[in-house]
Amino acid sequence: MSQQDATAHNSLVLTERIAAPPAVVFEFLVNPEKMLRWIGTDLDVEPRPGGKFWLNATGTDIASGRYLEVDPPRRVVFTWGWEGSEAVPPGSSTVTFTLSPDDDQTILELRHDGLPAGADDDHGKGWTYFLSRLVVAALDTGRPANRIDDTAITWRQFPGYEGLYFWVLGVNEQRQQVDLYFRLAPEARCPAHRHVGPTDTLVVEGVQRTWELSDGEWQVGQERQSGTFAANEGDHLHSEQGGPEGAIVHLSMTAVDGVIWETLDDDSNLDSVTTLDDFQRALSRQ
Repeated sequence: MSQQDATAHNSLVLTERIAAPPAVVFEFLVNPEKMLRWIGTDLDVEPRPGGKFWLNATGTDIASGRYLEVDPPRRVVFTWGWEGSEAVPPGSSTVTFTLSPDDDQTILELRHDGLPAGADDDHGKGWTYFLSRLVVAALDTGRPANRIDDTAITWRQFPGYEGLYFWVLGVNEQRQQVDLYFRLAPEARCPAHRHVGPTDTLVVEGVQRTWELSDGEWQVGQERQSGTFAANEGDHLHSEQGGPEGAIVHLSMTAVDGVIWETLDDDSNLDSVTTLDDFQRALSRQ
C-alpha cells in the first residue's frame, strides 16, 4: 500500500512492496514495452545518464526530462516536468526510484523532489495510481503459461492486504449476489474469514490453496488446480493462499442480510464485515 510523506512540502515519498525481485522490477523502469504496461500511453526514453525521458502520461499531458542515473537493479533517477507548464516545466524536478530486496520481493521507494508548493498533492495522486499499476504489472511476470486474458481488467488491491487483488464482475441486488475475480500473488494468503451465504468458487488460473482450522491450528485443506470448482452453503471458516504462480478465482457469493463475508482477527474474533453495498460502490468506481 502506498504511503505518502505528509510532512513533505515540496517533496513526495511513496513506497510499495512488490511481489517480484529487484531485477524483475527494474525492467519495468527502463524497458519501454514494460513501462507502458503501467504508465502512460506513449513514451520515448533513453535510459542512460544524459538520455532523453519523454512520456505521454494521459494522452494529452506530456512529461519530459533527462536521465541522471541508471544503476541496475537498484536505482533510476531522471528529471521531470510538464511541457507547457510554468509551475513544473520540463526538467524542473527530480524523480528517484530506489529498489531494495526483501527476500524474493522488492521494496520500491519513489521520491519526487523539487516540486513547488501545492504540486505535491496532485503528483502524489498520480504517482499513487501509476504505482498501483506497476505492482500488478510486475506480478504478471510470475504467472503460469496458461493464463486468462485480463487486459481489460485494472486489478484493485484489497486495502490493507499485500498481494490480494480483486475485480468486481457484477452485483445483482435482487438476487443479493456478487461475482468477482479474486487474485492472490504467489504464496500470498488472505486473513481468516467466512462467507455468510452460499458461495461458488472456480479456479481460473494457477493454484488456490485452502486452509482450515483444526483443533486450534491452521492446516492446509485443499490444493485446487486451475479448472477446479467448489461450492459451499456458507458459514465456513477458512483462509486462502496463492500457489507458487499465484491464483485467480471466480467467486459467486450470495449475501445474507446484506453481508457477503466476515473477516476474523488472529483470535478468531470478528474484525470486519464486507457487504453487498461495499461491492456495489467498488463496481461504480471501476
